[in-house]
Amino acid sequence: MTLYQEIKKEMKGFGKTNTWYRDWLFGRVSGHYTQKPKPGQMLFFSYFATTTRVPYFDKYPLVMVNEIGQDYFAGGNLHYMEPILRTSIGKSFQNGGLSYPPKMHHKYLKINATSPFFVIDELEWADIGLIPVEEFVKFVDGRTVKIPSSKVWNDS
Repeated sequence: MTLYQEIKKEMKGFGKTNTWYRDWLFGRVSGHYTQKPKPGQMLFFSYFATTTRVPYFDKYPLVMVNEIGQDYFAGGNLHYMEPILRTSIGKSFQNGGLSYPPKMHHKYLKINATSPFFVIDELEWADIGLIPVEEFVKFVDGRTVKIPSSKVWNDS
């Protein structure tokens, strides 16, 4: 049973907040983390951007890593796509594909991570993106303001 299947069974048909889903997921993946991300790993972690150059960012990325630098890594964050599209992209990752829509590609400074980098098992990739854990925010007058995921999904 995948984590997505497990959470659907546990919530028994009642919707929960994204915070509840995040806490649940962090609790399930907490034993499997890395300090050194590698290409081909899918990671889930907490993040706080320090640049105002991006219009918004995801505080809880779910990233397929494809590039590593000394102080950063980059890859495709599934949360930038609508949930229905995440499944096909996750299945593509499982089949060895590493291509994804350009809007998913983001660079993450390791120092801005506010949690360990939790490694998501390959068996989870097809449906883990269906667990609503993203939280998009933007900087406004020196503070962060939540923005709806739908706005991110509809931006080109």
